[in-house]
Order: sequence, then C-alpha cells, then structure tokens
Amino acid sequence: MRPWLFAAVLGLLAPVTSEAIEVPPVAQAESEEEDSPSGGMPVPPETERKVRDFLDRFVEVGKTPEELAALFTSRVEYYEHGYVNRDDIVRDVERYVKQWPQRRYEVTSVDIITADPESDRIFVGYTVDFEVAQGGRTERGKASYGAIITGIDSNPQVESIKEKAQARSSGSNE
Repeated sequence: MRPWLFAAVLGLLAPVTSEAIEVPPVAQAESEEEDSPSGGMPVPPETERKVRDFLDRFVEVGKTPEELAALFTSRVEYYEHGYVNRDDIVRDVERYVKQWPQRRYEVTSVDIITADPESDRIFVGYTVDFEVAQGGRTERGKASYGAIITGIDSNPQVESIKEKAQARSSGSNE
C-alpha cells in the first residue's frame, strides 16, 4: 500500500479530522511541491474547489439510486460491505430510501485533501451533518467520512468510502 493511502486509511480508525490524522488543512500547505505529513501531495485551490463541489453534489438528496451509483467506480470499497459493484449500491440505496424517505445532508467540513502523487486518486476526509426521518421517527447527527476519489478533473467517482458516526440523536416528530 502506498504511504499516502496507508496514512489516510489509518485515520479512518478514528473520527476523520485533521487532528485525528495530524494533517494540516490544505489551505495551510506552504507549497505544492512539498509532501504533506501523510506522504501525499498538497492540492491546488482549484482541485480543492472541485473536491468540495463533488462532495456537495454527492450528498445532495433527490438523485435516483442509479444516479447516485454512477458517482462510484464500477467496483468500489463500500462502507462495511467490502468491495461491491454499482448494482449492489443501487439495491442498498433503494433500501435506505425506503427506510428513511425524508433526508437532509450537508457537508460541514472538508478536513483533509491529500493527493496521491503517482495517480489521479485523492483521499478526502470530511464531515456531514444529517437528518433522516420516516413518519414520526427522526435521527440527526454528524458522521465522518474517508473517501478516495478518482478523476476529479474529468469524471469524479468514489473508489472507496468509509463512515464513522460521531454523534447521533433520535426523536419523535409528534
């Protein structure tokens, strides 16, 4: 495993924040030439913007399960399910939408963006605030994600994604 990816994956064992992996925010990187502490390359502001735009589109509610699955590579390391294909993602999203027909997600922070200097892969650590509901039941909270995105300059797709819930609360809408 490449050093940049190994360091990024280690961060998935704790909430994905810059403090957990000890990687400074991309904006604080002094030069695009320098390696970041995780072994990857800092990314330019334009790439940082493309990553943020992709993440905002990725969490946007209203896509069909097929539209969401198209944002993944054909074979993806998908949460705790291991490697799956897009058909598996479509089925998982259909199940989730049935369980939680009302959903809201917001990317509240992008803490880590580390590029692999040998490929077009970018590791991203980010946090999402969420609220999901069905009938009188609601759940809200924060979750940290670690994802590997490929093709950020042309056709961005998630190659790997992991999640760790940080805070969750349940309630009744009544």
